[in-house]
Amino acid sequence: MDATHAEREARSEKTIRDTFTTVRGWHTSARFSASLGSELALDDLDWPPMPFTDTMRLELDLAAEQFHQVHVMLNAGELSLTSQRVLVRTALIASSIALWLVLPDDATERRNRHRRLVEQNHFRHLQALRAQLSLEEATGVVQPNLSTMVVHVRKGLKAIQDKRAADGQVSQWNDSDVVRDAALYAFREETDPAALSNEALFEFRSTSGAAHALPWALFNSPGMHATTPADEHGRAVMVATPQWGDLANSYMAAFLISREAWRLLAVRGR
Repeated sequence: MDATHAEREARSEKTIRDTFTTVRGWHTSARFSASLGSELALDDLDWPPMPFTDTMRLELDLAAEQFHQVHVMLNAGELSLTSQRVLVRTALIASSIALWLVLPDDATERRNRHRRLVEQNHFRHLQALRAQLSLEEATGVVQPNLSTMVVHVRKGLKAIQDKRAADGQVSQWNDSDVVRDAALYAFREETDPAALSNEALFEFRSTSGAAHALPWALFNSPGMHATTPADEHGRAVMVATPQWGDLANSYMAAFLISREAWRLLAVRGR
């Protein structure tokens, strides 16, 4: 490792560790209730079964849990090739969802986004429940209350779909759009927000490789190098070692997006 690389690694480690106090506060934060008459309190009335504020706070809590687990591992001296990147992927999408929900100044747009997320949650939940029903049929082992839950989730899905249809809402959920829009907002005061948004989207896709056990997530990273010459087939023995710099970009994208979402939670909820 040359001196320049060592300096970059030290800066990356410090940048990540400097967030630990903030994230500890997020991870231990008490339940949030929007103040009476606030923007979020009014948003909550649009879909009482799954209120806006609770939906947003759940995403922030999910992100904080991932950040916390990253910190636990790093404080134990366990910098890994992929495991922290898998955690950061969840933190990045959860933080992005939270910010994407709350960033519009227009209340109608915030509520429309919330409805779209509620529909997606019900749809994915129903998919999981159907898989459980198939398992129940295959094994003959009855899972208590499963059929009742399927009925409730189907009703919830139809109700939110009807509500969206009545207002002419046809847009569908797209994770990549959510990450891109959240990053554009979070980095709006930087010199080139579009470039940083593209970086965040790249990190989302790159960490997907780690989450799905695809080796390309490691290719061409600073921590990968050949230890033998290439053979007649162009193959060489490659070794990958974990690097702070490999983690820092995706981690900080998730952290900065989450920080902006926490800020807007307080602004619109008070």
